[in-house]
Amino acid sequence: MISWEVVEGTLLVARYTPEGSHDEIQKSSPNETRVAAFDLDSTIIDTKSGIIPNSDPEDWKWWHDNVVRKIRDVYLDGHQLIIFTNQGNLTTPTGELGPGLESFKRKIEDITQALSVPLIVYTACANDIYRKPRPGMWEEMQKALGGAVDLENSYFVGDAAGREKDYSDCDRHFSMNLGVRFYTPEEYFQGVISQVLGHRFNPNWLITPDIEVRMNKNPTKLEMFNLSKASHSQYKLTSAGENIIIVFVGLPGAGKTTFFNVALNFGATIRLDRHELGTMENCMKKAEHYLKRGFGAGPKEQKIFPRTKFRELEKWLEVPTIEEGFSEIVKIGFEWIGTRSELEIWRRHWI
Repeated sequence: MISWEVVEGTLLVARYTPEGSHDEIQKSSPNETRVAAFDLDSTIIDTKSGIIPNSDPEDWKWWHDNVVRKIRDVYLDGHQLIIFTNQGNLTTPTGELGPGLESFKRKIEDITQALSVPLIVYTACANDIYRKPRPGMWEEMQKALGGAVDLENSYFVGDAAGREKDYSDCDRHFSMNLGVRFYTPEEYFQGVISQVLGHRFNPNWLITPDIEVRMNKNPTKLEMFNLSKASHSQYKLTSAGENIIIVFVGLPGAGKTTFFNVALNFGATIRLDRHELGTMENCMKKAEHYLKRGFGAGPKEQKIFPRTKFRELEKWLEVPTIEEGFSEIVKIGFEWIGTRSELEIWRRHWI
């Protein structure tokens, strides 16, 4: 028997219980549940055709001959079985059915019946908090289980591990966010030692070794940005008494607005944003207006490209040069600003 539910319009939940079974939730103790969680594609199943992704509900096979036996053994050992999978085009944000939903549901029904053990399947259908490596699906699972999870004896198995051959590292980062052990399918089902696991991106790469020392010293805003290491420009900005224009150049999310608000947003400075003013011409007219009144101005041209990868967007940007008429070019490195609890959230894997 299988039941379906849509949570917040973008999370699809399937609960499967074999005929005659009532044991939906396994507990290793009265208060804690041991969870054995798995990715779906290229972990539990593969395609017969080799075409990925594939919407054909019949185009699947077990990833390995050991899959069914191993999963059944884990269930008998007292683990709650969960599948966490990222998909697309199954639902809309308003909870309406997507074009691929019915064929996907049929595939899940066939897979769960073949496994013939109680399990829950969580399917992230959009790029939101439910999509791995973000923890939304796990948090929904915890609500359903109604108790604490035994993290030490729980684990997640997935193929997106950051290896050279992998398309992503989201499965490994998902397990790191949750605080549970991680296995690749090769390790778990075949007992094969995995290749070296890596990161496509790790936020800790951007954290300087002295972060704890600097946070404990309660530094000023400018000191947090380490401007003294970048250049002497902060003295010109704050004491030269000139009307100036500052042009911020960087990818979306690089911190341009944050830097202005934290380090430059004093009384005689105005921030101009093309996204707010409509055109670059309007931006420059406003800049001229404020400069005549004795303000400094910081125009920022913001372009929004839905679904455009940052690497593609980089082709649109070039590093400014002095020859273009700038009096000085200053590179501002990333510096963490926030509370200790905010830092712990930021250091998790979100992309």
